[in-house]
Amino acid sequence: MILVMISCGKKQAKVTEIDINKFEEQAATLVDQQVSMTGMVVHICKHGGKKMFLVGDNPDNKIVVFAGEQISEFPVELEGKKVKVFGIIKEEIITEDTIRQWEAEDAANDTANKSIEVNAGNAQPVDAKAVKEGKVENVAVKDTAKSECIDESAEHKEGKCEDDRYAAIRQKIAESKDGKYRRYWIEVTKFEEVKE
Repeated sequence: MILVMISCGKKQAKVTEIDINKFEEQAATLVDQQVSMTGMVVHICKHGGKKMFLVGDNPDNKIVVFAGEQISEFPVELEGKKVKVFGIIKEEIITEDTIRQWEAEDAANDTANKSIEVNAGNAQPVDAKAVKEGKVENVAVKDTAKSECIDESAEHKEGKCEDDRYAAIRQKIAESKDGKYRRYWIEVTKFEEVKE
């Protein structure tokens, strides 16, 4: 009887079903709450498989979801399939100050990368074992990752390799009433393929 009372005393967290076609308007009222949403997988980022893009009725309106701590990665085999994701709505508020900070970080990273390239041009052959153990910078791996990143950012028009990647965000900040752009996503705790 005590076990029954304990189990009855635990409330299941309410999960709100979101319509993927109304994601932006619904997400704004559900920040930090548990939700579920169904959509077609159109892309899974190749770098770690932590980011997945879903669409509903409008294929141009892509909704991004991120793998939470419980998920190691989204399997690439899901591309082209319908899935239901469960997770928590997250919000990022971006201002012009945020963008200036990002640009400063980009400039610092560009300087560091140029230094690596200069040093790589003067580098002597290195021991493969030392590279594998992380004792030596593996420039070839970085270059491959960069080119893949360029391909991906061109595909979904957002990513760290675009020259003017902040223009669209600046436009949204300018169009907002309070000088803030709010970006929403789902941090996914579990997902399942929807069989039709």
